[in-house]
Amino acid sequence: MTVSTTTHLNFRGDARAALEFYQSGFGGEIALVSYQDAHNVQDPSEADQIMWGQVVGDAAST
Repeated sequence: MTVSTTTHLNFRGDARAALEFYQSGFGGEIALVSYQDAHNVQDPSEADQIMWGQVVGDAAST
C-alpha cells in the first residue's frame, strides 16, 4: 500500500517568498493565485497576496 501526503502551510503575508524559497530548494514548478486573480479582494492592500500556491516537484508525478 502506498500513502501520499500533501503538506498544507499558511504564511500570512509571506506566502510568495516562502513558495519561492521551497522552489529554490526542491525545484519543480510553482503556481500562485493571488486574491486579485481569484476575484476575492476584500482589502485592496492585500490584492496581490497569495490566496493559494503550490510547488510541484518532479517526483510528485507518481
